Amino acid sequence: MNINSRLDQICIVFHPSALRAFTCEKYNDLMVSNNVLDIFSGADSAVLEKIFEENSFSKRAELIEHILLSNLRFEIPYKLKEALVYISKYNSVNMTVEVLAKMLEISIPTLYRLFMNNLGQSPKAYLKTIRFRNVLNEILHEPHSLTKIAYKNQYYDQAHLIHDFKLFSGYSPKQLFDKISIQQNDLTWIYNKK
Repeated sequence: MNINSRLDQICIVFHPSALRAFTCEKYNDLMVSNNVLDIFSGADSAVLEKIFEENSFSKRAELIEHILLSNLRFEIPYKLKEALVYISKYNSVNMTVEVLAKMLEISIPTLYRLFMNNLGQSPKAYLKTIRFRNVLNEILHEPHSLTKIAYKNQYYDQAHLIHDFKLFSGYSPKQLFDKISIQQNDLTWIYNKK
């Protein structure tokens, strides 16, 4: 590869279900689609060039935000919004699928379809993902023992936490710490330090 000028990149990190807001396709269909990044296909090439020519990061972010907002095509279903609020408000660690369905006044199969179509995972898997994110955040930012973090997040023991940790990240907590760097306003990079 030959690079003849300054290399400039823009990275947009979407929440797992956010791409659907721009495509109106089910999450599972998006994962096998070749057109996931068509978000910018309608943008005028002059606008895209203007973004890269802009030196001010805040103005660059405004231009990107304008493109993204003008391409929103999907409204998150009300019951899903309500579910996500309940999960964050009532401590997702103690939340169960049954309790969530009861709070939303919908059946468990309806809740399952709602999550699968919009988030690409079952409510139970989503709750486990949130629990993992909480654990990862605590491990990275709060110096507690793994046992204390495990109990705080409703794991049976430290071994159960490590098992889930490996399941989600592919690494044990120690292996992951040997590969991470926290930069740019707490954005976590995983890389090989070899």
